Amino acid sequence: MLERRNNGFVESTLALGPQTPPVILVDDPAFGIKSGRFGFDVTAAPGELVVIEGSMDFLAWVPLQTSTAGTEPVHFSDPDTGAVGWRFYHARVGP
Repeated sequence: MLERRNNGFVESTLALGPQTPPVILVDDPAFGIKSGRFGFDVTAAPGELVVIEGSMDFLAWVPLQTSTAGTEPVHFSDPDTGAVGWRFYHARVGP
């Protein structure tokens, strides 16, 4: 936490270290279509909020799932696999 005194007022800000982005595990048995749904596992630092987003054009990203990472990978399975022609995915640290 950093504190700065300005004209008698104290301003506090929380200093955050660099965040490690979540990683989609592509060389994992969970990656791919299983039971008609495309899915994958994601690793992140325990306690991090992981947001899986999907896009059909790399411009508009829609949140599909939000999970808190633990010691095991977060699993994502797209319920709309058959309804969309294709979709790109990425994982980011939330909120």
